[in-house]
This record gives sequence, C-alpha cells and structure tokens, in this order.
Amino acid sequence: MTGRGAAFICVGLAVVGLAAVAVYRWTDPSAVAIEHVLAHSPPEDWPPSPAPSEADAVKAGITGKQNILYWRAMQNHTTAPNFILVFVSRRGAPPEAMVMEPASLITALEYEAIPDWVPTRACALARKDRTFLFASFEALKLVRRRYTDADLERARRQLAECSDAGILRGGCLEYTDSYAALAHALIERGLLPGRDGVSGRLYVVR
Repeated sequence: MTGRGAAFICVGLAVVGLAAVAVYRWTDPSAVAIEHVLAHSPPEDWPPSPAPSEADAVKAGITGKQNILYWRAMQNHTTAPNFILVFVSRRGAPPEAMVMEPASLITALEYEAIPDWVPTRACALARKDRTFLFASFEALKLVRRRYTDADLERARRQLAECSDAGILRGGCLEYTDSYAALAHALIERGLLPGRDGVSGRLYVVR
C-alpha cells in the first residue's frame, strides 16, 4: 500500500469516528449532560458558593454569633459545604465540642431512628444549644472527633498570628495538621470555614 493510500484510509477512519461520536452524543442524553456540566464548570480559582449571609440569619430570627454561623452552614446546600461546631454526647458522657460537616450530622440523626415524618434538618436546627446525644453505633462512627486537643491548640496558635482580613485572603491556612481542627478554631473566632467541593481545600468567609 502506498503512503497516499494509507493517508486516505486514516482520513476515512477519522471521519467515520467523528460521525459515530456525533450519533452517540445525539442518541445518548447522558453524554450530552456530562459535556454540558463540563462546559459550565467554574475555573479552579472560582470562589465557592457562599452560605446565606449573617443578615439572612438575623432576618430568620437567629441570635448569637455561634448560632448564626451554625444556621448559615446548615442552609448551605452547595458542593462547597461549610463546617459546623456542635456538642456531641456519647451514651450519656459529657458533651464534647467538635467540628463536622452538616451531612455527617444529618446522617447520624437519621441513624438515631428519627421518625420519617420529622425533617432531620429541621430537627438539627431546632437544637438551640447545638447539643446532640447519640447511642447508635453507626451514628457514633459518623460523629467521631477526628482531631486531638493538641491539634486544636496548634490551630488556635496558627490563627493567632494572622488578622481576620489576612485569613479571609487565604493567609494562615497553608499548613495545618488537621483541617477540622483549623475549622474549629476559625468558628470559635467567628469566621465560617468550608471545604471546596473540587479541590478539597479549606476556604473561609465572614
């Protein structure tokens, strides 16, 4: 076979391949849906979708800085969830302050056999003291604290070296032993941390 003939064959195969892809995209809606999502994905440095503002929380009747941060985080249904600071009691033990994502709390409450007719999120928001008692083995696995007191102290010292303005620009977040411990310290400081759904990195809003 001559070089010219091989070239014609390659071109022909390419045309057939492109036609097949076009037919596949036309007949398979999932392929079109995937391309639609990819075409509209934000760039890597795009800011995550924010939780409702503090003003929104006040309008909803929420009072107290920590309760406002909790309410805002619970209302964020995006792929960049915020962290919440709650108090968890295990089988009657004294409540322990710990940070987690709202989804973990919601699922743990579902394991505690809350009746189906009670909206779990509403149940979580109704706890004004943000204190929860868990006995279910599956629930306890979800609400296990994943950082130590020493991790939390290091996070507090790390943040003490940075202003709020610097933290909001990403300062003091570059290195940490535990993102959860850092999130705990940030909430104590009155800031709202979250996890970017794409990169997994910590972000902070006021």
